[in-house]
Amino acid sequence: DGSYYLLGYAFLGGACSSMNVGMVEDSPRSFRGTFSFVHEVGHMLGSVHDGDQADTEIKDHPGALSCPESDEYIMSSISTSHNRHHFSKCS
Repeated sequence: DGSYYLLGYAFLGGACSSMNVGMVEDSPRSFRGTFSFVHEVGHMLGSVHDGDQADTEIKDHPGALSCPESDEYIMSSISTSHNRHHFSKCS
């Protein structure tokens, strides 16, 4: 339906820089934010969404084109399958 929900934000590759900030939204007693937290930590460590090309701002960044977003691993922008508990080989 075109709906878009932002549950977290982090700077790509920001963990070892002055951009080492991330935010995640969680609902009380739901633990939904746990998946968002792990996803955002992945961004902070330099992982793009599965299926995305390399980030040109990060030297020698490999990107994630060989990992389709439809596999729904942690770094997919949508993850509802059992794969959401795992990083893909691109992450």
